[in-house]
Amino acid sequence: MSADLSVSYLGVGVCSLTAHVAAGTNYGAADGSAQTFTVGQATPTSVAISNLPASGTYLGGFTATVSTDGDGAPSVTSNSTSVCTVSGFVVTYVGVGTCSLTAHVAAGIDYGAADGGAQTFTVAKSSQTITFTSTVPSGAIVGGTTYTVAATGGASGNPITFTSRTLSVCTVSLGVVTFVKPGTCTIYANQAGNADYAHAPRLGQTFVVSKGVQTITFTSIPPSNATVGGPTYTVMATGGASGNAVTFTSSTPRVCTISHGVVSFVRAGTCTINAREDGNADYAAAPRVRQTFVVS
Repeated sequence: MSADLSVSYLGVGVCSLTAHVAAGTNYGAADGSAQTFTVGQATPTSVAISNLPASGTYLGGFTATVSTDGDGAPSVTSNSTSVCTVSGFVVTYVGVGTCSLTAHVAAGIDYGAADGGAQTFTVAKSSQTITFTSTVPSGAIVGGTTYTVAATGGASGNPITFTSRTLSVCTVSLGVVTFVKPGTCTIYANQAGNADYAHAPRLGQTFVVSKGVQTITFTSIPPSNATVGGPTYTVMATGGASGNAVTFTSSTPRVCTISHGVVSFVRAGTCTINAREDGNADYAAAPRVRQTFVVS
């Protein structure tokens, strides 16, 4: 007679089995001889990184977790060391491209060594951020003091470049902003990327430019001995950048009169000459200035 019995292997080593038969109708009980064979290590069926990221960015990383049914020590290696490196279980992204990792398990007590399949994901460029470090002028005026714009950027090492979005209002050259017309000035800052860093998002800085200021300066010296009916005095002055002419009036017409810049003396007293200059689209009118002297 024969019978099928199930034997389970619980460990590695020499398995010794003895067959027995109980007493039956015609035969008594009996024991067979010990039969032996070797039970070797099983092969792990699963070795993988269980927390593989979907993607990464340059200079980032993660700590890998190896999942396996083996009983030996797990480990991880990189198949693309120009993109990602491994120290212990810590994976660091050192370049841009495809990171390929393989999980391993060493031989243990009951299971042999095994390697998992290559597992991959994409490492993208890191981002860069621009930050303005200069404060916009609060009193920008046409033809006024220039403004030097400055900003810091990301780790690509590329310089920050500046451009004007509003060339009719302001221009920029080598970071120096010049104000050419009233309006809203917008300066853009840009930083290029490289193999590891993406182009920084463009950043804008906006401020108001007002009309320019004009100043009148008398260039003629008033007479020190003006007399009624005496020699006339030709008054002269320079003005601002509007290009408008400086005009003169007398605020004391009973003492002195003026026509085309020539002052005549009609009565003794104090003569006061007013100078003014109109503005235009880019420059405000100049503040009125006066020149005063005595007529004898």
